[in-house]
Amino acid sequence: MSILSGRIRAISGALIFVLISIPLLAWQALVSSLSEILILIALGVLSGGLFAGLKLKFLPHFHQPFANAVAISIGTWIAAAAFIPIIAWMNWYYVSYPGEIRTASLPEAVMQGLQELPPRRGWIAEILAPMYAYEAGKLWAVVQLGSSKWSTILYSLDTALVSFIVARSSIVLTLLAQTLDRDNDAA
Repeated sequence: MSILSGRIRAISGALIFVLISIPLLAWQALVSSLSEILILIALGVLSGGLFAGLKLKFLPHFHQPFANAVAISIGTWIAAAAFIPIIAWMNWYYVSYPGEIRTASLPEAVMQGLQELPPRRGWIAEILAPMYAYEAGKLWAVVQLGSSKWSTILYSLDTALVSFIVARSSIVLTLLAQTLDRDNDAA
């Protein structure tokens, strides 16, 4: 049984989502190629459209705000699940990584990842530093595992997270746009 309900639970859930998604999306924008960005935009458009369609489908069956909640959850999972294999495939076959990662130890790989940080030291670079270190550590682990099935799974774990965050963020933005449009029509 949950001890939180109502506003405190909603605010804490939203705060946790924002604290995770903003740095992750910023990091993804810094390290993604044009083709990866185009796929993430397609994911955003699909998830927003899927949410809008599901919401209309669920309105006769659920009272508000439950139609929104169900459409957000189902739309996020469907869109993210559809794009996880696409993004993982693209990362596996089309993204190139430095060759020195093959001979580096784990600490050396992490240091190489941290050297890719933007040259200015500030709070943004410090927030993104663990993500660069994680990426380098992940690449090192994949190289060490070789072509085993575990390397593919390890390599694709953050793909799943990014797909989920992009899908959920796009759906939340679609809901916000619908709410603002409805408020403007009422005024």
